[in-house]
Amino acid sequence: MKKLALIAALLAAMMVIQPALAAEIASTNIAGTNFHVAWSADDAAADVGTMVFFNGSLMNRDVDIVNGRTLISVAWFTSPLSFSAKVEVDESGENVDITFGDTVVSITSGKREATVNGERFELDVEPYADGYFYVPLRFVCEQFGATVEWYDGESDSGAGTRILERGRQIVVSLYPEDYEDVLTKSMARDTLWDKLVYAYEKKFGAYAALTEDELNAGVTDDAADPDFREDTLWRKWITELEVTEANDRYIVMRTPMYDYWVDRYTSDIYTVYYGETIFVEAFDADSEDALTLAG
Repeated sequence: MKKLALIAALLAAMMVIQPALAAEIASTNIAGTNFHVAWSADDAAADVGTMVFFNGSLMNRDVDIVNGRTLISVAWFTSPLSFSAKVEVDESGENVDITFGDTVVSITSGKREATVNGERFELDVEPYADGYFYVPLRFVCEQFGATVEWYDGESDSGAGTRILERGRQIVVSLYPEDYEDVLTKSMARDTLWDKLVYAYEKKFGAYAALTEDELNAGVTDDAADPDFREDTLWRKWITELEVTEANDRYIVMRTPMYDYWVDRYTSDIYTVYYGETIFVEAFDADSEDALTLAG
């Protein structure tokens, strides 16, 4: 069973989310060391474990994949960052009830069957109790009304599912149906553009988009080049800013240096850097480091 190599402090500052019961989406606070995923330069997706996301937030908790089916500790369902479900294990440690809203899922260790509010279902993987009680993630999530998507960490076709650019990912989603203030792609692009221009003008002075002739002439990103100018490089990236992909929580815009995530529900912006370690942190346009070049 693979485990994620490093998660320093899992979204500790995030507000409680009870998606099926709340009328609004809590702000996802991803900052600094709260969202570091360790990679070595030669890591393949299979070597870094499977990441589980809930409404766009990393929630990896001892995932076990058996014959292509994912099992997860029942403790995952109790987290205020996921379902805030009620979990009751009997004295034998062999039977568990997981309750979310009006739905009760009952599972027995070693038996490929479950009951949901008394109705019997067959399971395609065997749950087990081994110090922790592991149950089929997809089955339980879907009984609670959530959608579950899988990204294998390699396919180019996974842009609508994945949260991070690489690594195996299970994306669980359950948003309030009546939430109306959701950003479109163009709104997200405008939100990020405004913040980047604001940060640019704080650092370099008045912003002007590069002309077509200037873009065609090329802009060096080699700091050793005598023609290198950091302000011009940022002007190029801001001028060319476009949405590159989107998933159920974030609209993604990619530059050669960083990815930027704009939260569809909160308009929060995150900077994502893919090096040997993936860094995800809140973007602060007022920070002196807002437009710092990595490396």
